[in-house]
Amino acid sequence: MTDQKIHIQRFVVLYILVFGLLSSLVITLFAWFFGFTTIQENYSSNYVQSTFQAFDTDMAALVKKNNQILFNITSDQTLLRILTDLNLTPEEKGEQVQELLDELFGGFSEIRQIDILFPTRHRYTYVAPAYDVDSPLALPPESFLSTFTGRSLNLYDHCIYDQAGAPCLVFGRSSSIGDVLLYMNEISVSSMYESASLKNSRIFLANNGRIISCSDGDYINILASLPLKESRLYSFFQENPVYTHEVEILALGETLELTYILSEQDLYRTTQMLNRVLLLSLIVAVVACLVLVLLVTRRLIKNIRELQKNLKLFSRDYTHAFQVGRGSELGELEEQFVKMSDKIRNLIENIEKEKDAKRVAELRALQSQINPHFIYNSIDAISWMAKLEKPYKDIEKLSYHLGSFFRLGLHKGENIITVAEELQHVKSYLEIEKIRFPNLFEIDMQVESEALEGRMLKIILQPLVENAINHGFKEIQHKGLIRIRIFSEGPAFVFSVEDNGRGFAVEPDSLPENENRSGGYALKNVNERLTLEYGGGSALTFLSMAGSGTTVRFRIEKAQMR
Repeated sequence: MTDQKIHIQRFVVLYILVFGLLSSLVITLFAWFFGFTTIQENYSSNYVQSTFQAFDTDMAALVKKNNQILFNITSDQTLLRILTDLNLTPEEKGEQVQELLDELFGGFSEIRQIDILFPTRHRYTYVAPAYDVDSPLALPPESFLSTFTGRSLNLYDHCIYDQAGAPCLVFGRSSSIGDVLLYMNEISVSSMYESASLKNSRIFLANNGRIISCSDGDYINILASLPLKESRLYSFFQENPVYTHEVEILALGETLELTYILSEQDLYRTTQMLNRVLLLSLIVAVVACLVLVLLVTRRLIKNIRELQKNLKLFSRDYTHAFQVGRGSELGELEEQFVKMSDKIRNLIENIEKEKDAKRVAELRALQSQINPHFIYNSIDAISWMAKLEKPYKDIEKLSYHLGSFFRLGLHKGENIITVAEELQHVKSYLEIEKIRFPNLFEIDMQVESEALEGRMLKIILQPLVENAINHGFKEIQHKGLIRIRIFSEGPAFVFSVEDNGRGFAVEPDSLPENENRSGGYALKNVNERLTLEYGGGSALTFLSMAGSGTTVRFRIEKAQMR
């Protein structure tokens, strides 16, 4: 037995170790997810910041380059001489300016057009050779031109489109020869962040709240808030984070705002794949542990289930007996339970015997509650008849039926009699009442012959008949009728006592109160005896209305009458 106990202890220790391992795995998994999330957040922040820093550097270089171009234009003596030569016509000046600027800026592919505006607003336009078109790009409005200063470079908050629909950014500043405008392809700016942006991400540059450069050209020249709203609607179930950054360049008069709608799905594609692989590995490890637990505890669980099965069978049927296992603690438990079940069986048997004895005692106690008033009334009737010198035949008849009534009522101390004997008991009572109250009522009995041999509690119908006479026929103006019926209804016999008396109002699921509490069996007594012997299905039921008579019924199962 000691070896078996040690064996079970091993099971318990292994059980604890396995589930301790699972708990450790769960804690490790939680910590891993937390660390992984933190790493992702830091990675996102670092990635975005590096993108913004790279743009700041590239944009500052672009502004510096544009400033250098404008400085070269305004400081070129040849250009200044051509523009101030009064002997040249405007057409000749335009041709010479075009040739000169071709030599200076023909290699800058990002430059689309250069405009020189004199204070008189006379315009000299240079179009890059790669964009030889019939008409130059439109000038920005005067509201933008009026902001020019010689200290910094200004950027128009709209893009101007060429004839092919390509957007151009407009830079400008004032100089000694007038205002100089530089038109640059928008792609020169968007290329700074397109190479670093993710596939499903979106980056746009705004000036004064309006987009002037974007990875998606459809958003250029619209308010910067619109694509943010669209992004939130589009990402309702998978919100993508939005990062904003202010671009401040000393040589640029405006503060720009760069917005990055980041696609975390693309950013974490590789790490998420690793995440899924690790999670799958963890699940496999947990499943393997569970399988190990099931295999290791199979023997122990089998014995426990067998004991559980026997306990359930015993709970349904306390007479159930089962084999006792040997060689383990569970065997000892089963052995102790068998001993306990034997004691329980003995206790239950003793309780059943006590219940039967108690039921018999209660029935006898109820039986003994016969009110002697009927005896007194019958003796008074005999005395009254003798005083009136009634014929001895009537006195003899009353005495005979009174003796028969009590002989059947006592029935040698037995509680169960046949239905035929119960009806004979009722007839004796009715004969006595007819002598006492002649012409008060009539009797009608309708009894199925099959029911006569059945056995039932004695003195059940007589109290119901007595109640009909004493209460139903009181102060009526017509002759009473009592109908006693016993008929079959399914698996039971129905006993019915009907009268055409004055009736009464009765509440559902309740017994009527006797007006004369000293008369006959109380209906409560009869109802208690029926339910005590046959169960709640045999309780009395009443159907009565004032002035319409009363019907009292009860049922007894045929199987209970054998």
